[in-house]
Amino acid sequence: MRRFADARCGQQNDETILIVCLSRPNLATGIGVANAVPKDTEAMDVQRFLIGLGLLTLIAGIAWPLLSRVGLGRLPGDIMFQRGGTTFYFPLVTCIVVSIVLSALFWLFNR
Repeated sequence: MRRFADARCGQQNDETILIVCLSRPNLATGIGVANAVPKDTEAMDVQRFLIGLGLLTLIAGIAWPLLSRVGLGRLPGDIMFQRGGTTFYFPLVTCIVVSIVLSALFWLFNR
């Protein structure tokens, strides 16, 4: 494997791109190790991410009226300041509850 100091130093041809993996640097030199990644795989990862993000936004938009009827977003401990015509709202406890639920779901599905 060849080592590069910068990801832009990699050689490029029609089939692969050399990318520096900065998460696993070579301990002796402190420089990342270049990995050959097919272009199609990289493009497919971005496409899947964007599709997943769009689906997540769609599900959140559909579920929002249901969640507001349940009371999520108006829990005790949510911070709200109103002064004049300005309102600041930070759903602290709601964020914690959503985080716990999502963590439990991800843990359950990754077993």
